[in-house]
Amino acid sequence: DGMRWIDPEIWVRPVQEAITLSYPEDIVISDVRYDNEARMIRANGGQVIYVTRPKFHAVNKTEAESIKQILQHHRATKALNNNGTLEDLHVKTLLLVQELRQ
Repeated sequence: DGMRWIDPEIWVRPVQEAITLSYPEDIVISDVRYDNEARMIRANGGQVIYVTRPKFHAVNKTEAESIKQILQHHRATKALNNNGTLEDLHVKTLLLVQELRQ
């Protein structure tokens, strides 16, 4: 996250480029923690999904603030419960993408 201090858009620009190049394909961005990231997703017609994980606790104050920010400011469209295996999460994600297409 030190690079964000130098350039807040350091991670947003390459993702924006990937979205532009792959449009209209579906894209899942697995790590959205900052307002500028959520704004870029919404500006491209995307939705922010909050993935919950039972028994997960933030590892530090910065991560705890990021989680709080996501819940309060990004106004996630939906929540997805990650309570199984990685494969289970993959299946749930694909089903959610199909649901959101409708």
